[in-house]
Amino acid sequence: MHNSEIQTIVALLQRTFNGSAWHGPNVLSVLEALSMEQLSQKRGNSHTIITLVAHMLAWRVFTLKKLQGDEDYDVTEALNFPVLPVTEENWNHLMQQLKYNQQQLLTLLEQQSDDLLQQVVPGKDYPYFLLLHGNIHHDLYHLGQIVLLSKAPS
Repeated sequence: MHNSEIQTIVALLQRTFNGSAWHGPNVLSVLEALSMEQLSQKRGNSHTIITLVAHMLAWRVFTLKKLQGDEDYDVTEALNFPVLPVTEENWNHLMQQLKYNQQQLLTLLEQQSDDLLQQVVPGKDYPYFLLLHGNIHHDLYHLGQIVLLSKAPS
């Protein structure tokens, strides 16, 4: 049976976030294995792990808002790379928001047809196809950074 392109994107979002990802460990398994100490790790002028996760969430929220038709929503500088104190409360809230965002994205996308993918994102000059694949690539790009930072000696 041939999946539609939107079904393929949904499957990729699921596999890379908390499924059997082709590239290696999925997003959730890496993040859930981090210690509180690791969340503040950085190298040179890199961002901390907690800031990278907040950044990932910011662009996932952007994607969701655009799918909901919000033409004006954008990621502000304050949301893009927020400097968050490393506390259990902040981390738990961030993880809860990330999981909630994932569920919202999947629920919304499962109701769509492939026609959505060629539509232009509200307020932008590119289609949803690019936004959705970009979101997956963005998560994995930063996941690689997080894995490297988490393995670096403190």
